[in-house]
Amino acid sequence: MPDTWYLADAAAAEQALAKLGVPVVSKLLAGSQGVGVNLAESEGGARALVDTLLLLQHEVLLQRFLPGREDYRIIVLAGEVLAAMRRRAGAQDFRSNLHRNGTAEAIPLDHLDSRLQNLAITACAALGLDFAGVDLMADGHGGYTLLELNPSPSLQGIETVSGVDIAAQVAEYLISRCGAASAALRQQSTPAAAP
Repeated sequence: MPDTWYLADAAAAEQALAKLGVPVVSKLLAGSQGVGVNLAESEGGARALVDTLLLLQHEVLLQRFLPGREDYRIIVLAGEVLAAMRRRAGAQDFRSNLHRNGTAEAIPLDHLDSRLQNLAITACAALGLDFAGVDLMADGHGGYTLLELNPSPSLQGIETVSGVDIAAQVAEYLISRCGAASAALRQQSTPAAAP
């Protein structure tokens, strides 16, 4: 994962900016689809951006900027990869999100690098997430860097690109989990037969 700092006050912001340098990426904790993700390319721009966000009482993540114009989105459910795509940033933006004019192509699961699969599954397990969209980027040294995990990822783009009905699989999984939980509750609440 790129060097990342959580900011809630100006003192932490100064430490983070001193450690990270520029360019730096800021991310609102409540953002989605690339909204709330900004690139500051100068120290003054980074300070102004962070000052504004903190003044508006937003919690902010600051991350070291990773050069590169493409990343991977992998959808994991119950320890299994359901779908994957490669996203590329548009010509005028550093963000690869489809909602920010990025483009995408499906990666068939039998062609997906096993290191990407394992990293996505391991990251979900480490955070106790049954379901997530995992964003990763090539690190330039033959490996991959985890960018973030999204516990409620947008499915529109990856379902369209991959042709996989992820929402239906999530629904089936939840129904099966509810059925198992319901059966366990019935088992616990059934009085034992009298001798």
